[in-house]
Amino acid sequence: MQYCSAKDIALIFKELIKHEAYFEYSNIWMDEIKHSKNSTQISNTNKLIKFYEGCDGGKTGFTSEAGFCLTATAKRGNMRLISVVIGAENSKERFNEVSSMFNEGFNNYSNKCVVDSKVPLDKKLKVKCGKINEIEVCASENFYVFSKRNVKENIELSYNFNEVKAPISKGDKVGFITIYKDGVEIGEVDILSLEDVRKMNYFDYVKLIIENA
Repeated sequence: MQYCSAKDIALIFKELIKHEAYFEYSNIWMDEIKHSKNSTQISNTNKLIKFYEGCDGGKTGFTSEAGFCLTATAKRGNMRLISVVIGAENSKERFNEVSSMFNEGFNNYSNKCVVDSKVPLDKKLKVKCGKINEIEVCASENFYVFSKRNVKENIELSYNFNEVKAPISKGDKVGFITIYKDGVEIGEVDILSLEDVRKMNYFDYVKLIIENA
C-alpha cells in the first residue's frame, strides 16, 4: 500500500498548475452537459471557487482512511498559494481550514520582486567588433522571493556576463543573474540584449584607425 503526505500532494499540484490549460476548466463553477435531448447540470465540488476571493483551482477527495481532503490554489496580485488539508472530519471543515491557511498566507506574506525584467540593468555590456561598444541589457523574467511582510531579506545578486562579439540581436542571451538568499542559491535568470549590434566592416576599422591616429 502506498501513502502520501500533504506535502507530497502540494508538490504534485504545484507541477499541475504550471500548465495554463488547467485553469480553463478548474475555475468553472457550474456547467451543463448535453446528451440526446436532455442536459445535466454539474457543479464544481471545490466550493472555494465561488466563495473565496482568488481561488481558481483545486480538487476535493474522500476515503475512509484519509477523511475529507482538499487541495486548492488561490492567487492575489503576483502571489499564488497552495493549501492542502487531509483528514478533516467533514466537508465544511476542509473548506474552512484551507480558507484559514490562505488568509494566513495572504495577510502575512508577500512575493517581493528582486529582479524586474521591465527595468534595464544598471550595468552595460561591452561588445567586441561591433558598431557600438556597449549595450543595455535586462533580465529575461521577473524573479520573486516569498517572504514575511515587513521583513528585509538578505538577498544578493551575482551578474555573470558572456564575452560578446558582434553581430548580436535584441533578445539574445548574453549572461545570467544568480540570486542568493542568506548565501544560498535560490534561482537563476537569463540576461538578454536590449539592442541589435551589427559587426564592424572594413570602413569602420579604417575610420577607427584614423580617429585614434
